Amino acid sequence: MRKKFSKKPYIIFGIVIVLLIIGLSGCNSSPKDQFTPEEKIIGEWNAKLYDDYNDLYGTFQYIFCSNGSVFVKNLSTIGARGYWENFAFSDDQFIFSHSDGTTTTYAYTFSNNNNQLELMKLGGYTQVLERQ
Repeated sequence: MRKKFSKKPYIIFGIVIVLLIIGLSGCNSSPKDQFTPEEKIIGEWNAKLYDDYNDLYGTFQYIFCSNGSVFVKNLSTIGARGYWENFAFSDDQFIFSHSDGTTTTYAYTFSNNNNQLELMKLGGYTQVLERQ
């Protein structure tokens, strides 16, 4: 007498394998913290700038591009034109390269799921940029 072959263990094994593959497929996704600073900053940001006396100096819009350029516009001045600058990250510092050849260096921190960027000018003021 021949023993009847059961497919049930193979079906259960197949279902377990499919569930494991589906469960592990999310392991390759990159959380925002794994992006480089250059990738995190791309996009539109707004910032309120304060002077040394903590008085509002102005509200600015920054549009950071992947080629290292940034468009800056003063939103506090009616009819103000924007201007282009360059930016770079180097050794835990954020560097603005201005059109007049000067640079401004900041320490920086991303927070709030990379939707907030704090720029601390060495020996100076702090800017907080919010992603738009």
